[in-house]
Amino acid sequence: MIKYLILKDFTVAINMDSGLSTMIDGHVTDLNENVRNVLNSRGFFNKIQYNKIDKSTMTIVNPTICISSACNLKCKYCYRSNMDISTNTLPFQTAKKFIDSIISIYPDYEYLRIDLTGYGEPLLAFSEIKKLVIYAEERSTSNKKIDIGFTTNGVLLNDEIIDYLEQHKIYYGISIDGLKKQNDAYRKGYNIRSVFDLVDLNISKVNKKMIGVSSTLTNKSKKIIRMYNYYQKKFNVVTMKPVRLNSGLYDLKTSNMLIKEYRKLSKKLLTHAINEDFGYILPILRDEDFFGKYLKRVVANVPVIARCGAATTKIAIDVDQNFYICGAAIGNKKFIIGDLSSGIDEKKSDDIVNEIIDRKLCTDCWAKYVCGGPCLVQLHNISQDRDILDENFCYLIKETIKITYEFKYNLIKSNSESYKFLYSKCLDMYYI
Repeated sequence: MIKYLILKDFTVAINMDSGLSTMIDGHVTDLNENVRNVLNSRGFFNKIQYNKIDKSTMTIVNPTICISSACNLKCKYCYRSNMDISTNTLPFQTAKKFIDSIISIYPDYEYLRIDLTGYGEPLLAFSEIKKLVIYAEERSTSNKKIDIGFTTNGVLLNDEIIDYLEQHKIYYGISIDGLKKQNDAYRKGYNIRSVFDLVDLNISKVNKKMIGVSSTLTNKSKKIIRMYNYYQKKFNVVTMKPVRLNSGLYDLKTSNMLIKEYRKLSKKLLTHAINEDFGYILPILRDEDFFGKYLKRVVANVPVIARCGAATTKIAIDVDQNFYICGAAIGNKKFIIGDLSSGIDEKKSDDIVNEIIDRKLCTDCWAKYVCGGPCLVQLHNISQDRDILDENFCYLIKETIKITYEFKYNLIKSNSESYKFLYSKCLDMYYI
């Protein structure tokens, strides 16, 4: 079945069986025989294939270790306020056992990227982090690489920590939510006058190549271009995402504001792409930025069958040694799929994976193969049966995807060579 997305100057024809799309000048609601023949030769009409996931054959794995459940900030939108959690540190020996367990589950791994971010501040457990770094270095080989990384609020960064992380080539993210007024509206500290001023000072001491930014977008996130200009000068990777939980900071008005801001950002990125200034664009494509990941998927024209690697490549452990489907699920007992003593409950894991793949709520949506479907954790917060979509968030996603199609169309029309270069980069960096 073909669906037609009619935009200002062109139509996007989307094959709901293959997940592939093509852009056609003007407004059309059918494909003529010549166009069908060309698309058929390119595999446009092939049906998307899904094979049962076999963990033992996976080569890239991204598990999460919640190294600390304590935090030194009190951000207003933090989901910790809705959780019954202890404030502990996961001991090195327990974390080590988890890594060994992951290695046994994924024997064919080539790259193991361990994220030490959970629902606390990882640098509060810096002594344990150093032990894990050494262990990862000891276990790494030429064909089986283990890296440690994390996201920090940046408050505790000092010369000793910065030097150690750079010496051991530890790449990490720093949470900061825009410029000073935006950031300090919701990111609050204990006896800290301005979290932004302190973190900005600490960032200035760090090698740009070693850090990325993780930014939460709320109803205060106006002037995204100004935010991005600040970020791309200071960080190698830029990731901006709407606040995960609705803490009264996100509504339809916020969605419309963000859509307006993304249109402006897309035009800015397009101008740089046409002028072949790719250094400005690449930071937003290197990880899982909300806009960037959709732009990457649309430019590369690679369909996704699942939103993420929950219950497969993104298994997480908390300070109580429970296994969760991903780092975002830590603290929610509905998403426990095992523990360190008994391992993974494969039935629970398979049930979650099947739910993610089936996406029954998204069956007829034209955006399903770019979006990848809703976050199960987010769905659960709306309805514990996970049978109600967040229509406001779906609206934001679909409007954002439309903007990425417009970017692609206009870049091809304005500078086809620049598009070819960006296409190759998106394929290289492609990550669902």
